[in-house]
Amino acid sequence: MRNVYNTKKVRKNFDCQAWIDVLRPLNLDNVLRNMLRDFDPKGKWQDRVLHEETNCLKEKLRILLQKKKFLVVVDNVWSKQDLEYIVNALPNGFPGSKILISTSLYVVASSSSDNDIHDLSSGLSEENARILFCKKTFPNSKGKCPPELKEWAEQILKRCEGLPSAILAVGADLAKRRQSPVEWKKLYDSLESDLSLISRWESSYRDLPSQLKTEGFVKPESTKTMEEVADCYLNELIGRNLVRASSRETDGQVRSCRVSNLVHHFIISKADSICVLKANRSTTASGMKIRRLSVQNDSITLSRSGYDHLNGIRTLLLFGQESSNSQFGNVFKHYKFLKVLDLQGAPLKKFPKGIVGLILLRYLSLKSTKIKSVPSSIKNLGFLETLDLKNTLVTHLPKEICKLTNLRHLLVHRCDAASENTQAVVVSSGNIKALKSIQKLSLIEVKKRNNRKNHKSLGRVRRSKEVEAAGRSCRSWRWKRIMFFHSENEASFNT
Repeated sequence: MRNVYNTKKVRKNFDCQAWIDVLRPLNLDNVLRNMLRDFDPKGKWQDRVLHEETNCLKEKLRILLQKKKFLVVVDNVWSKQDLEYIVNALPNGFPGSKILISTSLYVVASSSSDNDIHDLSSGLSEENARILFCKKTFPNSKGKCPPELKEWAEQILKRCEGLPSAILAVGADLAKRRQSPVEWKKLYDSLESDLSLISRWESSYRDLPSQLKTEGFVKPESTKTMEEVADCYLNELIGRNLVRASSRETDGQVRSCRVSNLVHHFIISKADSICVLKANRSTTASGMKIRRLSVQNDSITLSRSGYDHLNGIRTLLLFGQESSNSQFGNVFKHYKFLKVLDLQGAPLKKFPKGIVGLILLRYLSLKSTKIKSVPSSIKNLGFLETLDLKNTLVTHLPKEICKLTNLRHLLVHRCDAASENTQAVVVSSGNIKALKSIQKLSLIEVKKRNNRKNHKSLGRVRRSKEVEAAGRSCRSWRWKRIMFFHSENEASFNT
């Protein structure tokens, strides 16, 4: 935007113009002084404004801009209040005067009375990203990329994910380098660890309220459930461009979301209690206290002797595992403080016995594994809030599942391999009404067909938002109406 601002084509359309970088915290007097200097750089009164207060500065601006068509760019605004202070200090000006605002926050952009918003949060199109990249990288050849560099140019652009600031930074760097595939490969390999690129999100992160920076931050409010509060938090993160909504429901609700590669690496740079193990390599020193562990494309060999510094981990995420049930058992034996355990896609054929000893678990995912049953000892996980058994081979749940009174999300549907239809999982009849915290229940079939009391209890779950149940258990349409609700797919993070 600054390149356009400085062009002769723009300057000739305005009598005067000013570019304001908004620093934090806002110092309105300094902003007004900078405006006066930009609007009238040769003004004889420049030195006198150094000690004048807000009202005097506003009056000078009003006098200076009388009958003038001006352009003001207010760059990097972080709050609606700051924007209001700045805009309200400006006079209306001559018809055709413009105030342009740039911000990373949707809430700031949407506060403008003018609906002319150019949203770049999702990045540029592939074509526009390529044009911008080539113009910045090859200024001496009219933006034409040499054939031998086109492949690396495309790879680098994929890493930038359409973000204009990333494209400009990388392009400026490449413009100074020797134009060879070897040199470009070096830059490509260092992109994700380049602090000058990922630090652009520092201000967004620093401005986050404390509850958005910690695990387990969602608490119910007087008029909202935890899920409703979490939805507000998610929308705030999206509005700050830290998270992207990759798909939405027809009503606008977020269906799935993700973070960009560069944001992902920024998060890692900020995480002082996260360890990532990948191909037998660790991102952290062995003496560091670790609370969250991600194991990627590596077998679980976390014996106590080798990983004593991990015995206090609270979160364990496993990706691309080849470990056996016995190896998982050793892990659970040592790490008793786990609250979050995600074994999605792990090569498990049996429900690991050690899991039921993790009595502090809040979240358990065995999604897309090959387990066939859930033990009755699942009742030991009294703090469990989410149990995800989607796309497993589980066909029945024990009646003890009803003793998990803190359970909020029970996700147990499966896909029949032959028909490709979604199948319900049978729940042995128990005290279903004890699941008073349930918010999402998908997809169950109550075992006793004539037990209308259980059906009524399920339909009357006090705070239930989403209930999906198999219709063949309900003999009358009246009961089907109670037990079926429109489903809103849960948000998922894809990285």
